[in-house]
Amino acid sequence: MKTRELFLKDPLDWRIANDGVSSNNTGDLDTLRYELETFVCDGEYANGLVQILQGFLDNLGKEQRAAWISGFYGSGKSHLAKVLRYLWSDFVFPGGDAARHMTELPQEVRDLLTELSTRGKQSGGLHSAGGTLKSGNDSVRLRVLGIILESVGLPPRYSEARLILDLRDEGTLEPIRTAIETAGKNPADEIRRLYTSKTFQNAYLSAHSHLGDVHNVGEALRAQYGPKVDEISIDDMLEMARRALGKDGELPCTLVVLDEVQQFIGTDPAIAHDVQEVVEALAKQMDGRVLVVGTGQSALTDTPALQRLMGRFTTKVHLKDNDVEKVVRTVVLQKKEQAKGAIGTLVGKHEGEITRQLKTTRLATRAEDDDAYVPDFPLLPVRQWVLS
Repeated sequence: MKTRELFLKDPLDWRIANDGVSSNNTGDLDTLRYELETFVCDGEYANGLVQILQGFLDNLGKEQRAAWISGFYGSGKSHLAKVLRYLWSDFVFPGGDAARHMTELPQEVRDLLTELSTRGKQSGGLHSAGGTLKSGNDSVRLRVLGIILESVGLPPRYSEARLILDLRDEGTLEPIRTAIETAGKNPADEIRRLYTSKTFQNAYLSAHSHLGDVHNVGEALRAQYGPKVDEISIDDMLEMARRALGKDGELPCTLVVLDEVQQFIGTDPAIAHDVQEVVEALAKQMDGRVLVVGTGQSALTDTPALQRLMGRFTTKVHLKDNDVEKVVRTVVLQKKEQAKGAIGTLVGKHEGEITRQLKTTRLATRAEDDDAYVPDFPLLPVRQWVLS
């Protein structure tokens, strides 16, 4: 039997859809489906989901406890946060497949997700948002708000989103969109160019005839929705988040995933303070229905900048080497059941020689290697000691 024939998935035909790197910004549904179907909910991955979900439910309607997922590069922290995000809202794919149905989960996690759905039905439903805090000149408040705005289909830019929400609330958004479409243009594109688009301004005038002419429309838009907003207050951020998320005056049970927070902060204490301020506001002033989950390679105690966040991210999930080992064995190295006996026989035949050859090296075998030979084959279990 050839080595490739031992595996449950043929390594020459099978490919890792995301190249082993999960991103909370992806819109690729094929990759998302793969990530959900291959998620190994065991060890700290399972414990992390339980901690985060139970923490939210325990504090629903009160001050929420933000969660921090840490782990070395490649440990799966972004993957865990992304899977949580889509399990949270039970995302439905085209065709009807739901995230929770296609993901293999322990019963405890399923029970907590069921309870989450029940609590969502009692309030404003369930919603999740997520993204990476990118480099640039925008404030932390605007960045986080932009992630929330995009999650509900609004532009991430503050002025554009506020305009759309104002039009929606006054009942003129749909007539304006219809007028733009009648003119043969895309409403989203024209609204994005609200200061220069004559098509949008004419449509706006048709719904606000008291302005008289297009020139007055342009002046009114610039006065009310200035083209460049560099900073907003915490109150403005919360107000916009409420308007974007709220349904009939109620906020849904909302998850906000902020990926790679540590990379964004770096060693800058001022940025760390701004992140702390935003997370605290979302935890305390959104009716206890908004949970923030952040990720970083280090635990919060590891750097002075991150230590500032300890009081806000009080639920801590740390992924370890052995959690990654379980994922590799399940997703990449899983063997056919009928092949395990043959591998065991092969290893037993040559184990003595392997031990003798490696005895005086850093790769010397250990007693705990015995149970790892078959699941790790064709890799030697001793690689774990070199990597650790």
